[in-house]
Amino acid sequence: MEIDFRDPTQLIALALVAIVIAAIALTFVFKPPTEVNPSVIPSGVPGVSPSSTQPPLPSILASQQKYDYGNFMLDSKRETQTAAAGGETSDEETLTNKGSGAARFGVAEVFPRAGINDVEITAPPENDPVRLGATRHIDANPLTQLTDFELAAGQNVSFSARSTKTDLAEKAPVRLLTDAELTAFQRLALAPVLAKIAELVLPLQQARALEAKVNTAFTRIKAQQNAFEDYVDAVEEFVDEIHDETVAAERAKPTPRPTPDVSKMQFPIPTPPAQPTQEEILALFPKLPEKIVLTVSENNPADVELAYLNSQNYLGQALYKINGEAAKYLQVSAERLETNYLITVSGDVEKTISENRIPFDEKKGEIEISFSLLPTETKKIPVTIIVKHTEKTIEEDAGNEGTEGTEPEIGDEPAFKEQLKNSVSEKCLEDAKRVADIAMSYEEKTVPECEWARKNGGMCACFASFVLKKAGIKGITESQVQRLYDLALRAGGILVSEPTLHPTGDGLIQGDLVFTKTYPGSNYKISHVDVFVGKSFVVGGGSKLPSYRNLLTYKMYNGEYQCNQKDCEGSTTNIPKYQGAIRVIPSCIQAMKSAS
Repeated sequence: MEIDFRDPTQLIALALVAIVIAAIALTFVFKPPTEVNPSVIPSGVPGVSPSSTQPPLPSILASQQKYDYGNFMLDSKRETQTAAAGGETSDEETLTNKGSGAARFGVAEVFPRAGINDVEITAPPENDPVRLGATRHIDANPLTQLTDFELAAGQNVSFSARSTKTDLAEKAPVRLLTDAELTAFQRLALAPVLAKIAELVLPLQQARALEAKVNTAFTRIKAQQNAFEDYVDAVEEFVDEIHDETVAAERAKPTPRPTPDVSKMQFPIPTPPAQPTQEEILALFPKLPEKIVLTVSENNPADVELAYLNSQNYLGQALYKINGEAAKYLQVSAERLETNYLITVSGDVEKTISENRIPFDEKKGEIEISFSLLPTETKKIPVTIIVKHTEKTIEEDAGNEGTEGTEPEIGDEPAFKEQLKNSVSEKCLEDAKRVADIAMSYEEKTVPECEWARKNGGMCACFASFVLKKAGIKGITESQVQRLYDLALRAGGILVSEPTLHPTGDGLIQGDLVFTKTYPGSNYKISHVDVFVGKSFVVGGGSKLPSYRNLLTYKMYNGEYQCNQKDCEGSTTNIPKYQGAIRVIPSCIQAMKSAS
């Protein structure tokens, strides 16, 4: 067809055809390359690490893992979503009990030290029936916490972490399975290992691989009946290896930050413990005390004695039965500590007092002791309640207790005893450990003797007094914390650390009493006391049940008290919250004096 360039209609048609052809050509020239489908961690295989040539993290990462405990099985489904740069990221996990019986377990959550301040953590509320008590916060930065659960068959529990700033795929949280209701000893052992995991700051794939390996190993270690300490040691060895591999990789290729392939690393499963024969177990029945004597009076109608039954082997639950005429006045409790069994025997004859008189001089009885793993083996401890009669009334004794000497003026603080060498003896360490053991054994437990104080706002002094008395340290009993502080010094206690803005626990030993001044209106008075139990940790009560705290991070001990004229008797000088520690264990005080 011949085109007439003088015809406007043909020119317009020709121009439209040219535009269409040009558009088609541009589509082929500027077509983007085919998008590579990013790698996704396949279901059931957590921790697969992409090679350096793989594309960046995908927008959705999902994994599934099963942990077989024998009597129950936990199914973990995990999904992490990462938005565009600077957008929201989330980490969601659901644990379901796939077994036929109830599942009791704990979950330790670890969030990296770097950049976690904006992370919002969601877990079942404290009143949720699947929870076994409150979450225990081990540390604030890095954030490490423990929560216990009990799931019926088919039940599940969900966890969530969300952030608008922190990339949870690059700084991934870690959740490890533990036993439910860990003892204070076990949490003390686990805390530094969790901190090491937080310091690794693992990306998502490696964090998932660590979780899978540690949690799978945990079920195997439980099946082998290894001690909890064996498990902690193995986890620490594994984490240290990851750290060493990371440091080596950084030296070889410092940028970008390399991470070893955790999924290819071997977890160091400890060897199974040797199982003793029945004859060997019988031979290991712990030695019992020859007798237990409780001494009471009209002024002090109750007494308590502790019996430590040394046993390196676990013999099951300690069982007991009380016989004899003293039985109705006795109470017994038994619990397993780190390397022994603690038998607490208390006698109370207060209800027998008539006209300020106990109507007998002595009562005898016995306690039969056995263990669940030794059902046919039983031994007996004779128990005697001896009455030392007195004419003083209970009220007179309570009013006079611990009032010898001159009452010190408030604010007239004793000097730190630098001239006394901070020395300890074997007897001191034994007594100190006994005090710490007792304090830790009451964590999150009701102390009947101090319930009245707790319900009235503060049981800290009552609890510290109770622990000392139960450990056999008499004469330091007071329900008001300032008076306890003064009484401890009058009774010969030694101030072993100075007030400071940031206490560390250095120079302290188990059983030392640590004090604070924290509350407005306290007029410079001591306002709180805890029992030091080792490293940087204390146990103490308040308006809640006794709990476990870290001197390094607990706000009640760190910083200063902002005084004003109303709060501090006219002074405006700020004072440290931490007011030092007093050593009250007699054998430890004697060791310090002897060394000096």
